Amino acid sequence: MKDDGDLARRIERLRVVVERFGPIVEAGLSREWIEAVSEEPDWLAFRDLMSSMHDESSLVRIEDIAGLLECVGSLLDLWDEDPMGSTYYPYKAAELIELHCRMVTGNLPDDAPVGLNEWLDRFARHVDWQMAKGGMTLEAPHYFADLEVSLRAGQQQLDGAHADGFHTAMEASRQAADRYLEALRLALADPGGSQ
Repeated sequence: MKDDGDLARRIERLRVVVERFGPIVEAGLSREWIEAVSEEPDWLAFRDLMSSMHDESSLVRIEDIAGLLECVGSLLDLWDEDPMGSTYYPYKAAELIELHCRMVTGNLPDDAPVGLNEWLDRFARHVDWQMAKGGMTLEAPHYFADLEVSLRAGQQQLDGAHADGFHTAMEASRQAADRYLEALRLALADPGGSQ
C-alpha cells in the first residue's frame, strides 16, 4: 500500500467520484435497476456508506471503503453482463465507484490495461452518444467528455488534506452529477433514446 499521504489523496479522489456517480446509482433512472438492487441486503448498507461519503466533514476510513467495495460488488453481481437500456447507466456508475474503491484499497493495479480516467471518459462519451441518439444537444457536441477532462484537472490538485481544493472538487462533482442526471432523464424518457 502507498504512504499515508497517497492514501489520503486516493480517498479524496474516490469521494469526488462518488459525489458525481453515486446519484446516478441511486436516482431510479431504471425501474429494472431499482427493483433488482432494492431486494439486495447490501443496498441499504451501500446507501448508508454513500451518505458518509457525501458528507465532506465525515472521516472516511479504509474499512468504510472496503465495505463500500463489497456492497457495490454484490449489486454488480446481480447481472452476468453489462445490462442494456436505462439500466446500463446506474450499472456503469456503480462500476466506476467499484473501480475507484479498488484503487484506494490496492486491488486495482497501477498498470491496469485500462486506466481509471479512460473508464470515466468512456462513461461520459456514452452519455454524449445517448444525448445525440435522442436528438438532444447540450452546449457542446462532446459536453460530458469535455466535462470529465475539466473535472480531472481539478482532481489533480487534491492533496489529501481536505483543503479548499477538496471542497471545490466536491462541489464541481455535485454540479456534474446534476447535469448527468438531467441529461440522462431527458434522453431515457425519449422512447427512441434508450440504448
